[in-house]
Amino acid sequence: MKRNQGITLIALVVTIIVLLILAGVTLSFVAGENGILKRATKAVHVTEIASAKEQAELLMGAYVTDYYEKKYVQAQSDKENAREYIFANFPSEGEQTEAYWVKVEKDTNKVKVYKNKEDEKEIVVGTLKESGVIVWENSTTGGDGENGGSTGGSGETGGDGENGGSTGDSGETGGENESSKSIFTYTIADNSVTITGLTEENKNLTQIEIPEQIEGKNVIAIGATAFKDYQTLQSVTMPDTVTSLGNDVFVGTTSLSEIKLSNNLQTVGDYAFRLSGIRNITFPPSLKNMGEMVISFSKIEEVIFEGKDCTFASGALRNATNLKRVTLPSELTVLANTLFYQCTALTTVTIPNTVTEIKEFAFSGCTALTTLTIPSSLTTIRGMAFSECNNLILTIPTTVTSIDFGTGMISDTKFTFYNVKLLQIPSRWQSTINGLYGTKRLTAGAQDLKYI
Repeated sequence: MKRNQGITLIALVVTIIVLLILAGVTLSFVAGENGILKRATKAVHVTEIASAKEQAELLMGAYVTDYYEKKYVQAQSDKENAREYIFANFPSEGEQTEAYWVKVEKDTNKVKVYKNKEDEKEIVVGTLKESGVIVWENSTTGGDGENGGSTGGSGETGGDGENGGSTGDSGETGGENESSKSIFTYTIADNSVTITGLTEENKNLTQIEIPEQIEGKNVIAIGATAFKDYQTLQSVTMPDTVTSLGNDVFVGTTSLSEIKLSNNLQTVGDYAFRLSGIRNITFPPSLKNMGEMVISFSKIEEVIFEGKDCTFASGALRNATNLKRVTLPSELTVLANTLFYQCTALTTVTIPNTVTEIKEFAFSGCTALTTLTIPSSLTTIRGMAFSECNNLILTIPTTVTSIDFGTGMISDTKFTFYNVKLLQIPSRWQSTINGLYGTKRLTAGAQDLKYI
């Protein structure tokens, strides 16, 4: 008769040990140092930090914008810099953004972001610079996680993660190619692609390269506000497939210092580089249309238009308060209304010998401009074209057949040469000026007048 054999004590012990080992592995996988729960918590933390930073930067950006508009557009502010303006106007008890509470400490320049007003547990801390830009502290940012982390210990974007992450410790591209479609948000229409921004986890990139194609379709445009207020962005390269930049596309990119435009760029939208950090920019020969206030209140010092002609919107370059030098399209025919209005640093501009008309307020407020050569092609000067150019010596050629002198009242919008340092004008205009201004207004608004 065969005996029934049960489980031996040794087998039972071995089984229990194996089960305990498996349980330990499972617990470690779920709740260990690198477990699922820890990773999830870290991801939520990184997302919260990024969101808090973004909302604080947008809030400060609004105060910087208010400062510039009051100082330059309304001429009502006597503040020396944006930081002082923010401190003077930011509520002492802080201000609520969409989801966070932001405080600015005037004594330390510290910007602190909390979850709410009552529970002041800091999510992120930064320092407010003179320009109004916030530089975030390294202690609040994440390490070298598998998914690329967030900002690294050295202050640059961290991680050589499995999913490509963002910029590595040395500033070089980390993981997979950053120009891949995965870092951009975009739309597809008419078999072409428009870039609309960066994905949430990539909004702190310092360098981006726009790809020629996404999903097998050409990238032809960068849409309105695509990179607005991306204050960490330093360098942008775009392919020659791009023909259009939307309104506000790079507005507020205060750290942007290098940009390679498409050689086939045709249209630049309103305010495209307003408040940006670029100092020099060259627009290609293909450019056809320039929007309003494209470089207003930016750091741009020199602009070169390589093309023959371009349609400038009213005020295309107005309030570009750092602009010193301009090279205009070589066959331009009209200087648009308020083209250089309040470009207070402008010292050099050559008017092409194809220009026939200078429209209203074109150079109004260009206080650093000392000389300007008017080409013999010019026939018409519109009202207020040179008003408040108080250091300008201006000679009008005999080819000019139409000048909107106005009536001589300062409030008159056609008081064309008001406060010009010296106006030298052909003697055939003498009777016209005498008739308009009489013996007390022989200078036609200029500080000094000579007939030639």
